[in-house]
Amino acid sequence: MLNINTSIAVLAFTLPNTFAVAESVRVLNWEEYLAPAVISAFEQETGHSVEQFYLDNEQQRDTMLFSGRGGNFDLVMIDSQALKTDGEKTYFVDIPIHKIANSSQLSPASHLACGRKGMPYAWGTLSIAYRASANPQGIDSWQALFDIAPGNQQKTIMLKDSINSTGLSLIALGLPPYSEDKDDLKQAYALLKKQRVHLHSYGYGLSYAIDLQAASDITMAVAYSGDTKHFIKATGQQDWRYTIPREGTIIWTDCLAMPHRDSPIKTATIEFLNFISRPDIALLNAETIGLATPNLGALRIARDDYKNDRELFPSPAILAKSHHVKTLSNEQLKIRSRILQKLIHND
Repeated sequence: MLNINTSIAVLAFTLPNTFAVAESVRVLNWEEYLAPAVISAFEQETGHSVEQFYLDNEQQRDTMLFSGRGGNFDLVMIDSQALKTDGEKTYFVDIPIHKIANSSQLSPASHLACGRKGMPYAWGTLSIAYRASANPQGIDSWQALFDIAPGNQQKTIMLKDSINSTGLSLIALGLPPYSEDKDDLKQAYALLKKQRVHLHSYGYGLSYAIDLQAASDITMAVAYSGDTKHFIKATGQQDWRYTIPREGTIIWTDCLAMPHRDSPIKTATIEFLNFISRPDIALLNAETIGLATPNLGALRIARDDYKNDRELFPSPAILAKSHHVKTLSNEQLKIRSRILQKLIHND
């Protein structure tokens, strides 16, 4: 049974006559990844409701999709790389983009990243979150994640993601993150194996911080852009920082996808996608959650302090050295999966 934490149940209410039949939009999402104010505004404006179900890691999501239970949800948050891999297996249906007027507000690059089966939601970087009190000199290289300093030993959480964990180790070695060269992958495994003995655990550091709150004892973790404010909020530890190492990083795009199901797509699902793509709503969501929006209309009305936030919008120099996610062959996916499993099971 998957450990998925459902949000507080949405209270039922009587709809005024101006509303059509009320429906519930069931969203499989990351925790703290959709602004409560956006949900409230959608519910008040449309009469529909939103139920969120939270995932701890991508493996949970994939297990659910592969088992055929994805149809229990109207929308699933998924990165563009996984969407293109899984979408080809018909786990998702094409987004009826012609029914979503505000989809025109989204950048062409984000539409290209998500493809026919995804609605662009956010983009960002994968990097290192750390506590300044344990790292007074700061962190500016991926080597700090693999050659772990004493102050971070047994206090570092490595992402439990076979593609990205291998990719980050390759970047630290000065190699392409999606290399298929066997010697490159052997070097990556050796570096990950060296790292393993000094780790606290494999997983998502922010989930650990949210669960433990002030009792969280981690000082370094692989994180996504926008996570820092949530580390601080969850733990009360004000010295959390986010750094993009000088070697560059991985640039990701998150998409909302519709799992294949026997019943027709709900009207409420279409209205929800259109609503969150409205520039003012997209900006409210992005500023509240702390994410980089692909909504060009939202950027046109955004404040300078948001657009100039280097955690969300890296400098051109960093972007030039970074790598957009790339779809790998099934063989390469299996190799990276075996690497991670060997590390986790201490083989």
